[in-house]
Amino acid sequence: MGISRERAYRGAGGRARALAALGEPGPVAPAALSIITTTFPEGRERNRALGAWTAVAAAGGAFGLVLGGVITDGLGWEWVFLVNVPIGVLGVALAPWLLSESRDPVARRLDAAGAVTITAGLILLIHGFTRAEEAGFGSVSTLVTLTISAACIAGFLAIESRIADPLVPLGVFRSRALVGAGFVAFTLTAATTPTWVLATIYLQRVLDYSAAFSGLAGLPLSLCVIVGAALGAGLAGRRGFRFTMVFGLLTIAAANLLLTGISAENGLAYVLVGAAMSGFGIGCASVASTATGTSALGGGEQGLASGLLNSFAQVGTALGLAALVTLAAARTDLLADGTITPEAIVAGFRWAFYAGTVIAGAGCLVALFVVGRKGDLA
Repeated sequence: MGISRERAYRGAGGRARALAALGEPGPVAPAALSIITTTFPEGRERNRALGAWTAVAAAGGAFGLVLGGVITDGLGWEWVFLVNVPIGVLGVALAPWLLSESRDPVARRLDAAGAVTITAGLILLIHGFTRAEEAGFGSVSTLVTLTISAACIAGFLAIESRIADPLVPLGVFRSRALVGAGFVAFTLTAATTPTWVLATIYLQRVLDYSAAFSGLAGLPLSLCVIVGAALGAGLAGRRGFRFTMVFGLLTIAAANLLLTGISAENGLAYVLVGAAMSGFGIGCASVASTATGTSALGGGEQGLASGLLNSFAQVGTALGLAALVTLAAARTDLLADGTITPEAIVAGFRWAFYAGTVIAGAGCLVALFVVGRKGDLA
């Protein structure tokens, strides 16, 4: 029995819940990390604080999994995005009571040109990868989009090298610890977000489980992020940040390989065990990469370091989704009538899972050869 390509890859609801499962911190993460890094001194205390921060984010993701599934089944996936509204209102109301005010005594001008060029460049880059699924990487529209994206990013670098108050002082990229931690954050999200979006689509479109059940099936991921964050904080103190990052990424690579065992008839056990392994690896590697990156710059630049790490992670999510979902769709063979068999869908998903394994392996190499020993600046 065949189904349409549109139906097979219609997974926006699953995408929202998968992102929640990863505990994506969103745009407030840089400020939150700055508070942590300036409040807790570098070392065991900060590692524990970062572990607690990661665990709380994962707990929110676990709640989002269940709630997202229920909302999707009852009201439709579009309503999932409205959950952010009451949460945001509550955060605004509580922030003045829970957080003390702090300001930069040095007034800086807003780098509007830099913000516009890098934002446009990244949007066009992601759009170009997404368009490649339909038009192909060699099409004129894809090539033009990616070329304009490259021009915007090049313009951003030129602006940052000349402006008095740059959005991102390019000198910070001389720190191997910061760059290495940033690429680890990138590979973490690029190797996990797409695979769990596809795993959610697999449960719903191939095995025909409900959205609510698919949300519950992702709980092992979020719960094991909490366990992994606690272990990662202690492991980083004993064995170093680099070891902890590699350990977490290897666990993620193994989880992605495990997911290739799914079939069109049965694969729930692979998804559940893989989710637990992936969550454990995310928790370990996230704590270590965040601690490494935020420790790479001085106290006055903790917000910048936090913002860069969050940006690396967000770009990894977007590019990973665009690239791996495109790969899965491209490797899914259509029948003569334009429909797809469940077996063909699973075959396409396996290619994406293998790609996620390679991305996690690349993160291991970055942690080993770019980040200094035990996360020290090098």
